[in-house]
Amino acid sequence: MDLQSPSINFVGGDELLEKPGGKIVRWALSTGKAVIVLTELIVVVSFISRFKLDSDIADLNEQIKRKQTIITASSEFESRFKSFSARITAVSSTLNTLDPETILVDAKALIPTGVTVSNLSISGSTLSVDGTSGGEQSLAVLSANFKNSPKFTGVTLEKVTKGEGQKNNPNDVDFTFTAQYKKLSAVTDKEVNNGGK
Repeated sequence: MDLQSPSINFVGGDELLEKPGGKIVRWALSTGKAVIVLTELIVVVSFISRFKLDSDIADLNEQIKRKQTIITASSEFESRFKSFSARITAVSSTLNTLDPETILVDAKALIPTGVTVSNLSISGSTLSVDGTSGGEQSLAVLSANFKNSPKFTGVTLEKVTKGEGQKNNPNDVDFTFTAQYKKLSAVTDKEVNNGGK
């Protein structure tokens, strides 16, 4: 006769797990394990990513410092440029305001002897002269003087008549001509190259 050894179970059965409360406990334990593993994974990833983020922050701070240095270095140039631009604007506005007296003085210096001016008018930068010359040669000298002058441009003889209405000399030539007064720049190349200093 065989003797079977009796089995003793001290743990007890799984009756608790078969009850509704036991099922909830089993589900909570398995879900809790997953939540803990997931949380630990997030913590590890966050810890590792912190090194990369710290490196990125250091790189960005270095770039900001470099750009601040560039901006600081260019601020002096910017202030000099603005000052120079303001001076150019002031000179330009001064040159745009033409003084009729200046035009008259410059025109008078170009009128040769033998030429009599009967009417001279200035409209803006346009000079219009009516007069009489003692001959064709005087008129040619007058025209050449204005054409060769750096202060006048666009010299045009609009009317030339000979022998009409002259009182004294039949060789006199009546004429009308116009010219444009140039707005000469007061800023020289040397001043521009030296930055207006």
